[in-house]
Amino acid sequence: MRILGNIIWIIFGGFFSWLGWVLAECLLCITIIVIPFGMQFFKIAKVALCPFGTLVDRENTSDHRRIPLLTMSLTRSYKLYLHMWA
Repeated sequence: MRILGNIIWIIFGGFFSWLGWVLAECLLCITIIVIPFGMQFFKIAKVALCPFGTLVDRENTSDHRRIPLLTMSLTRSYKLYLHMWA
Protein backbone atom coordinates (compact mmCIF):
# COMPACT_ATOMS: atom_id res chain seq x y z
CA MET A 1 0.00 0.00 0.00
CA ARG A 2 2.89 2.35 0.74
CA ILE A 3 4.38 1.84 -2.71
CA LEU A 4 1.05 2.41 -4.44
CA GLY A 5 0.35 5.52 -2.36
CA ASN A 6 3.78 6.95 -3.10
CA ILE A 7 3.43 6.30 -6.84
CA ILE A 8 0.03 8.01 -6.94
CA TRP A 9 1.45 10.87 -4.85
CA ILE A 10 4.41 11.38 -7.21
CA ILE A 11 2.16 11.35 -10.29
CA PHE A 12 -0.34 13.85 -8.90
CA GLY A 13 2.02 16.53 -7.63
CA GLY A 14 4.53 14.97 -5.27
CA PHE A 15 7.33 15.40 -7.79
CA PHE A 16 6.68 19.13 -8.09
CA SER A 17 6.53 19.48 -4.32
CA TRP A 18 9.87 17.67 -4.05
CA LEU A 19 11.34 19.81 -6.82
CA GLY A 20 10.30 23.00 -5.01
CA TRP A 21 11.95 21.89 -1.78
CA VAL A 22 15.14 20.89 -3.60
CA LEU A 23 15.33 24.22 -5.43
CA ALA A 24 14.76 26.10 -2.18
CA GLU A 25 17.48 24.01 -0.56
CA CYS A 26 19.94 24.83 -3.33
CA LEU A 27 19.16 28.55 -3.02
CA LEU A 28 19.63 28.47 0.74
CA CYS A 29 22.90 26.54 0.55
CA ILE A 30 24.43 29.20 -1.68
CA THR A 31 24.81 31.53 1.29
CA ILE A 32 26.88 30.51 4.29
CA ILE A 33 24.53 31.76 6.99
CA VAL A 34 21.46 29.67 6.12
CA ILE A 35 23.17 26.36 5.25
CA PRO A 36 21.65 24.67 8.36
CA PHE A 37 18.17 25.58 7.09
CA GLY A 38 19.08 24.25 3.66
CA MET A 39 20.11 20.92 5.17
CA GLN A 40 16.77 20.69 6.95
CA PHE A 41 15.01 21.41 3.65
CA PHE A 42 16.75 18.33 2.27
CA LYS A 43 15.08 16.22 4.98
CA ILE A 44 11.71 17.79 4.18
CA ALA A 45 12.24 17.16 0.46
CA LYS A 46 12.83 13.48 1.15
CA VAL A 47 9.50 13.29 2.99
CA ALA A 48 7.75 15.38 0.31
CA LEU A 49 8.74 12.86 -2.37
CA CYS A 50 7.56 9.72 -0.54
CA PRO A 51 5.33 10.63 2.44
CA PHE A 52 3.47 7.31 2.77
CA GLY A 53 5.21 4.97 5.17
CA THR A 54 7.65 7.63 6.37
CA LEU A 55 8.36 7.62 10.09
CA VAL A 56 9.44 10.75 11.94
CA ASP A 57 11.73 10.65 14.99
CA ARG A 58 10.64 12.96 17.75
CA GLU A 59 13.80 13.55 19.75
CA ASN A 60 12.18 15.90 22.24
CA THR A 61 9.78 13.30 23.68
CA SER A 62 10.59 11.31 26.76
CA ASP A 63 10.10 7.87 25.20
CA HIS A 64 11.85 8.56 21.85
CA ARG A 65 9.23 6.73 19.83
CA ARG A 66 8.82 6.86 16.07
CA ILE A 67 5.51 8.30 14.88
CA PRO A 68 3.95 7.95 11.42
CA LEU A 69 4.04 11.27 9.57
CA LEU A 70 0.30 11.44 8.90
CA THR A 71 -0.54 10.85 12.56
CA MET A 72 1.82 13.61 13.66
CA SER A 73 0.48 16.15 11.16
CA LEU A 74 -3.15 15.37 12.02
CA THR A 75 -2.39 15.75 15.72
CA ARG A 76 -0.69 19.09 15.17
CA SER A 77 -3.52 20.43 12.98
CA TYR A 78 -6.05 19.34 15.62
CA LYS A 79 -4.08 21.15 18.33
CA LEU A 80 -3.86 24.24 16.13
CA TYR A 81 -7.61 24.14 15.57
CA LEU A 82 -8.23 23.94 19.32
CA HIS A 83 -5.89 26.86 20.01
CA MET A 84 -7.70 29.03 17.47
CA TRP A 85 -10.96 28.72 19.38
CA ALA A 86 -9.51 28.94 22.87
